[in-house]
Amino acid sequence: MIGYNLGNDADWSTEMDLTTSLAEPEVIQYKRNGWVRMMISRESDAPGKLAFVEAMREKFGNDTNAWNARYAPKWELDASFDELAAMGVFPEFNDRALLEDYIKHPGALPDYDLGADLWQEDSRFFLAAIADKFYSVMVEATRYFDSQHLIFSDRYTAALKPPDLQMVTEEAAP
Repeated sequence: MIGYNLGNDADWSTEMDLTTSLAEPEVIQYKRNGWVRMMISRESDAPGKLAFVEAMREKFGNDTNAWNARYAPKWELDASFDELAAMGVFPEFNDRALLEDYIKHPGALPDYDLGADLWQEDSRFFLAAIADKFYSVMVEATRYFDSQHLIFSDRYTAALKPPDLQMVTEEAAP
C-alpha cells in the first residue's frame, strides 16, 4: 500500500444546480451547497448549525446590521447571530414558479432581497471552515493509526469548478 484517500467525490460545491428528471421533465429539482446545506439544515443545537452561526458571526464581524443589510427582511436578525440557529434552510426553493424564474434570471433570486452571488460568497466562507475541520480531523485520525503511509487527500469530482476547487484544495493542504 502507498497511501490513503480521505474521501471520494464529496460535494464541495457552492454552485446552484437545477435539474429536471427524464421521467418527469416538468419537475424541477435543485441541489444547493452540499455540505453547507447539510449543516444549516440541522436542528438549532446541532454542531454543524452552530458552526455556521459562528462562521457568519466571524464573517460579518458580529455586526447584525451588516447581516441585515445583505439579507433583510427575509432573514433579519433582531439582536444576535444566535438567532440564525433557529432559522431554516437559506434560501428555500419550494415554489415551482420561483425555480422557473430563477432559471430565466440566474443572477438574482426572485422574491428575495438576496443575490445568488452573495449567498454563494457566504456559503463559500462557511465551506472553507467545513473543509478545514474535515481535513484536519481526517489527517489526525489517519496519522494516529498509520504514520508510515502517504495521505493523498480527496478524489475530487470533475464537476467541482474554480473557485470552489481552489478553496477546497487550499484547505486540504498541510
